[in-house]
Amino acid sequence: MNSLKGLTFVNIYYLAEIRTILLSASTFLSGSALIVVLLYQIYFVIFAVIKPRVAKDYSKLEYSLFYFEHIAKMQKTNLLKEYEDLSTSKILNEILSQVS
Repeated sequence: MNSLKGLTFVNIYYLAEIRTILLSASTFLSGSALIVVLLYQIYFVIFAVIKPRVAKDYSKLEYSLFYFEHIAKMQKTNLLKEYEDLSTSKILNEILSQVS
């Protein structure tokens, strides 16, 4: 409690110096900007990073084990069989097809 004795608080109704006004305004603006940036980052993480990817450039007969859309349409037994039969070359081809 001894450390609190040196604190002084600014009363916004009795601002006498321009330096105090600028300090208060800059603190408020930087705090508001920080809140806006944090909200944008949370929005970006939820809707851009965590969102499951949908397959593009695939015909209806093709499927990929790396896309949620294809996995959701498969039966569990077929999915397990496909994962067991997955080779390293097929994994590489699937990953490279997503990049291009």
